[in-house]
Amino acid sequence: MLWELVTREIPYDGLDAIDIKSKVIAEEKLDLPYNVNKSVANLISDCRKVDPKSRPSFDYIKGVLDGIVK
Repeated sequence: MLWELVTREIPYDGLDAIDIKSKVIAEEKLDLPYNVNKSVANLISDCRKVDPKSRPSFDYIKGVLDGIVK
């Protein structure tokens, strides 16, 4: 959802479910606008990890976003 907020697009729009699944499993990077804050870009990447244990906690996500907004 954070990627959608930043890009104002739908990820993998127009692809069928099998193609989307293979891209997600391969952790294929989603393109971001060049001017996206590096902390946000890294957070998006971390949140997209296939292994749920590798994803950041909501407290961590909130901390990163709080640090950017302030």
